Amino acid sequence: MTFLTKGATHHLLIRGSAVVTGWANYYRIAHGFKRAANALDFHAYWIGVKALCRRYDVSTAQCIRKHGQGDNLNVGGSYTLKRA
Repeated sequence: MTFLTKGATHHLLIRGSAVVTGWANYYRIAHGFKRAANALDFHAYWIGVKALCRRYDVSTAQCIRKHGQGDNLNVGGSYTLKRA
């Protein structure tokens, strides 16, 4: 995710949330949606964490402490990664 520019970190969560929503809608009619949704949430979370780590040039632990809220990511207080 190299679309991030200086000061535009919230775009990561906005675009990531759109992707998660799209895939969740696609798999909603599939057999085993709960398993697919859990896998989607897991991968989206770690892709977001790694992108934020690269953006701020910090370790994974520092990134999770700063932007993690339980099992979700939050940037700027109002931008949160959606879950399937």
